[in-house]
Amino acid sequence: MKYSLLFKTRRYTDAAAAAKDLNLERAVGAFCEGEVAAYFVNTLCALPTDKETVIFRRGVIADLIAKNGLLDRLKKCCARIDRMKDDWSHTRAKASGRAGLGAGPEAALEAALSALREIAVFPGTLCSLLRDLCDTLSETGIASEGLIRLRDGAARVSSDDALGRIAKIAARFRFAAADKNEFSVCCTANEFLSLCGADIFDIADADQKKPRPIFRRKTEDERAYGGDAVDDAVFLTAAAASDLCALIADLTDGVYGAFCGLSDELLFYEGALKYVGYLKSSGLGCAEPEIPDGDRMTFEARGLRDLRLAADKMGASEIVPCDLSLTRDVCGILIRGANGAGKTTFLRSVGLAQLFAQAGLPLPCEYARISVRSGVFTQFSSAEESFVPGDAAGRFESEARAIAAIFDAASPGALVLLNETFQTTSFEEGTRGMNAVLRAFADLPAQYLFVTHLTSLFDAPHKRALRIEFDLNKHTYRKLEEQK
Repeated sequence: MKYSLLFKTRRYTDAAAAAKDLNLERAVGAFCEGEVAAYFVNTLCALPTDKETVIFRRGVIADLIAKNGLLDRLKKCCARIDRMKDDWSHTRAKASGRAGLGAGPEAALEAALSALREIAVFPGTLCSLLRDLCDTLSETGIASEGLIRLRDGAARVSSDDALGRIAKIAARFRFAAADKNEFSVCCTANEFLSLCGADIFDIADADQKKPRPIFRRKTEDERAYGGDAVDDAVFLTAAAASDLCALIADLTDGVYGAFCGLSDELLFYEGALKYVGYLKSSGLGCAEPEIPDGDRMTFEARGLRDLRLAADKMGASEIVPCDLSLTRDVCGILIRGANGAGKTTFLRSVGLAQLFAQAGLPLPCEYARISVRSGVFTQFSSAEESFVPGDAAGRFESEARAIAAIFDAASPGALVLLNETFQTTSFEEGTRGMNAVLRAFADLPAQYLFVTHLTSLFDAPHKRALRIEFDLNKHTYRKLEEQK
């Protein structure tokens, strides 16, 4: 089992293209930077598509906020596990090469025992690290499913009898020469009464006894009489030692595989705590959105502000808040208004809010109720963007391909954000193309928000579409007559 603090399930969709259009990286720069910001952005781009993961992350965030200093202690514990994992990978590769050395029986045995000595430190150290992780989580009174599951997993593995026995056996090879222990070796013979297998078991401490070699060395007399059974035994016991080495390695690999990588995931939570602190201190608002059950077609927000503007050092009082009600009975919203009226800002604030809410994070608003979407898709062109004169046809074709790709990728419940699509061609051709696109979206089913200069679209019939117009002076909008 692989422990994760980011996903309760591994159901997610790639929202990297939408994040780029929405200027997510710039928005995140308002509250964190460097490695934390990069991991935070990448996590938001892996958009969970199940409510369980959203609630799972919220619980972890709540625990980390409530338990002062817990995040730093967790980071230290998990970083030690990850550093030990790197050392382990290097040592195991080295030990595997060593275990294959040795042409003769004594050399093969010494190579196998050397490999055991090299990996012997790791099982016991791993148990110790997991106990530290368990203790860190046990003394804080955590309540989230993610941290409780991690605590219980660390406790279960670190106290497991099998791992404890392996750690003790490994420690014998680490701290004592082979002849400081007694080994029972169970040998297997084939039908010709030749030795064909051996297993080490019942490893006992012999410190209080007279040390003796595990294996008899052959004497000259034995060679003279053809006594090669000892050679066979040494070879087979070397093989048994190699098998023991492989057992320790596989078990250690499995435990590391279950717990490594958590220190990276904690970078997201470090960013989340910075984000929550930023929202509260900046006055942008900090509301945890409601997540409706079984409904992928709702986006309701009141007093929503654009994080991208905040990243440009605009204060909360300078950013005009917006409201939006996009319910399942509405297929889409057509948005028009003069340049600079705030249409694109409105569209971007909705898209960023969807990514943040679906990542388990609060929003810069007064209230929100937002569904978990099957995906977020964007196609952004800018009315002010310069393009090569005479290249309108190429630009139109490129945008048409982008829309087609959205249709191929979008599933029921998707949110599609379109900004000035088909605005570089003639009004007539752009209007005709977008009419067909919007009719297709109505049957997907998905919901769209479409910012456009193609004002004649507002006169055409579109099923279950809202129409809004932005005011240039107030940067707010009013609803036009809704068409059924």
